[in-house]
Amino acid sequence: MEQNLWWGYIHTSGTVHIKRYFDKRDTDKAYESPFCQYIFGPTRNKEELEREIYNFNCEV
Repeated sequence: MEQNLWWGYIHTSGTVHIKRYFDKRDTDKAYESPFCQYIFGPTRNKEELEREIYNFNCEV
């Protein structure tokens, strides 16, 4: 059984976005975007990713 991968980012407005990762193009587009302030992942554990992003967002 194949497990989903997840990635996320913090938008310049401060909102957090968690997305399913399909391939490297997902994060490549995010790195090119002026609206993605911080980018995380990909990882298999969605809950861990959410915690990492929210903890990071609280520190910024």
